[in-house]
Amino acid sequence: MTLAGWLILVIPFVFEIVVLFLLFKRLVLKVAKQNLSLKTAKSALVSILVILILQLIAKLVWAYFQIKQSTLGPYLLQDHAYLKSTALSFIFPYGEALLVALIMLIVGFLAFRFYRQPLIEKIDLYIIFLTTLVVGYPNVFVLLAGTFVLMIFIQLGEKLLKKNERLAISPYLLILAIIILILNNFNFYYEFLAKLKLI
Repeated sequence: MTLAGWLILVIPFVFEIVVLFLLFKRLVLKVAKQNLSLKTAKSALVSILVILILQLIAKLVWAYFQIKQSTLGPYLLQDHAYLKSTALSFIFPYGEALLVALIMLIVGFLAFRFYRQPLIEKIDLYIIFLTTLVVGYPNVFVLLAGTFVLMIFIQLGEKLLKKNERLAISPYLLILAIIILILNNFNFYYEFLAKLKLI
């Protein structure tokens, strides 16, 4: 793989997986020192935003040099419309992911603010935004459906074991976001999304 491929695809992918895994690890560990704090969640969100911005910049620079080096490059670069449409094709998925993440954040905030029983906590809002941003659209539907299915099964198991602990949504979101990021590298996952008519 070329250096551009590493910068654009591999490094951001590995970084996102590592950040999500570290957050998941902190959430599921029972040791008090390892609990996930708001500060850690904020730092993770900022670092993911930075890596996504750097990835977008790397894609745009790579696309520019690819166009410039092509035989039609001089003609294509004369008309800025082609360059703008190419840039927008790279920017659009990031904007789409950000929009979906903001919508999910608003829904989560409303649930946090107005639901009488503590369905979610403040830290869950960061995790909802972060995981939705990372998986993007249309993967957000798989993320949410998978999260609720897992929560229902775990809740049934806890009822059978007579445990009355509050169900935290964040661990499910994190583990499913990791799984979705990995599945994005395989064709059968895109076929699965196509069968669900999500793409």
